Amino acid sequence: MKKLNNLALLESSGCLRILLVLYNRELSITEILKYTGITQHTIYTAINRLRKLGLIEERREHIFPRRRIIKLTEKGYLIAHYVSRINTVLES
Repeated sequence: MKKLNNLALLESSGCLRILLVLYNRELSITEILKYTGITQHTIYTAINRLRKLGLIEERREHIFPRRRIIKLTEKGYLIAHYVSRINTVLES
């Protein structure tokens, strides 16, 4: 059942919402907070889970304000694409 464990990581802590807001763009932690409405603690938990699954990567800016910029990996982009399509069907 290991395959289901990875899915369980995605369905909790706002991971799917974060994937959707990162679809086709890079965002700072503050921007992710703004677009998702998820609490800061939950954002950090989700980011750690997404990183563990290899769905996101992050970089730090070298100039002030030295933000953490989060973006999807190729694998993360593919999953965000499918989540976006599912969301579109649900909204119709």
